[in-house]
Amino acid sequence: MNTIYTLPKKDQHNKILDFEDSEPRSEQAINEEKRQKAILASAVERREYVRNIIIPIPQYKIGIELLESYYNLSGQPDPGGVCIYGESGLGKTYIASTFMKNHSSTITQDDVTIPILFVTIEASMAAGDLLKYLLKELGDPFTSSLSIADLNDRLLDALKHRKVKFIIIDEAQAFGEGNGHVRSTLIGNTLKRLHDKSCIPQAYLGVQKDLMRFFNLAEQLSERITSEYTLHPLENTEEFRGLLHGYDSALPMQEPASLASEYADQIHLATNGNLRRIRRLLANAIYLSAIDNAPSINNHYLSKSFFHVFGSTKNPFL
Repeated sequence: MNTIYTLPKKDQHNKILDFEDSEPRSEQAINEEKRQKAILASAVERREYVRNIIIPIPQYKIGIELLESYYNLSGQPDPGGVCIYGESGLGKTYIASTFMKNHSSTITQDDVTIPILFVTIEASMAAGDLLKYLLKELGDPFTSSLSIADLNDRLLDALKHRKVKFIIIDEAQAFGEGNGHVRSTLIGNTLKRLHDKSCIPQAYLGVQKDLMRFFNLAEQLSERITSEYTLHPLENTEEFRGLLHGYDSALPMQEPASLASEYADQIHLATNGNLRRIRRLLANAIYLSAIDNAPSINNHYLSKSFFHVFGSTKNPFL
């Protein structure tokens, strides 16, 4: 979450007033200050700055509100679960990370509270390995000699101790990659038992086709999924142009590029409305323009960026 800084006020004699009298600066003012600093940065730093720009869109708001609704069910019998589907680059992880900022972990002298247990599944795994992974993320790595039953009990105790209220599993489609029917069923039964015993809702983020393959094998777990939401690439509509207008205001350039009015069709053809592809295209165009000390990006830099980022496929900027 962005920190809101304040600046001291001055009176008519240019004397600094008490700091407490200063008004908080808006998030827009803080972001503009960051943008101005980025304009003076190196080409590499400006490229990284653009890669981290996120322009909120309605899909993000819906996803965050959906997670919030399940968070509020924590502790109730059968709280259920939610799947957020989407191809790579559409913002699943961003939705989760933004939601988590509203429920951050707290550290005291005696303990750590983790309201959201967020894990990323990088490869297929057995049920025991999953339990050990979850325990490790909760700060308990000493599990090598425990049985599955002991791991289950220990995880329930750890979830209660850390005051976990929501479990979010990113890249969950990995559960279905390389796992046969027996292993998928065991993982599904493990997560189903965790849901039922802990009364903690679960969210699964992943690619729909692959995640559905896992849930088809883990039928009892799939019955606990009570909501689904699918993220889509943006179509070439006013929403897409609004996104580009937002980027025009956020990019570290001396002059706006008129992305929405001049290049919307080409950018949509180049990226198919995929948000990560849009960021990569614009970030590299900014990098190339910064090397030339150009005040903005134009068709020339977008064309070169497309070739560098996406290869020799048909270039819509030519």
